[in-house]
Amino acid sequence: MILLLCFSCAVKKQLFQRQDIGFLLKKNICELSIPDDWTSFRDVHNFLFYTPKKLMRNNDNNSVSVYRFTNIGEKTLEYVAEKEIELFNKNHNIKVENSEIKQSKFGKTIVFKINQYWESTKYIKELRFFKFLNSVYVFQYMSIPTFFDFYLEDANSIYDSITIRK
Repeated sequence: MILLLCFSCAVKKQLFQRQDIGFLLKKNICELSIPDDWTSFRDVHNFLFYTPKKLMRNNDNNSVSVYRFTNIGEKTLEYVAEKEIELFNKNHNIKVENSEIKQSKFGKTIVFKINQYWESTKYIKELRFFKFLNSVYVFQYMSIPTFFDFYLEDANSIYDSITIRK
């Protein structure tokens, strides 16, 4: 008797080409700095994330990632952000707690605060969308509620350190 087991994540269909921070750093498109007590890791999809060293064994409990969408054509920042949130909701059943438009060093920035449950664990996710040239960048800070406020200042320092070259 042969037993075949298949494991998979819900793969979300991307509307735009996604490039994670690992690719962006490798191609010298951007740079960022992380606090000394943080480290990097790759998830099961080989995307690069950052987490406090203290939480490395449970890196899903608190992490930061950056990625960008290219090939957006004439689409607006609002359109790309809205479509990404719709896709998150379709695949992960999220609840948007609030959204607001802020000014950051990158100009207009759309910030979403989201509650998400994954395998019965609640996560708070903050997504910051901003447009630079013909790409939309996304800064993602995700944490279980216990650590969200505690590491928010570190996450903000990572965001503030982002420099985009091209």
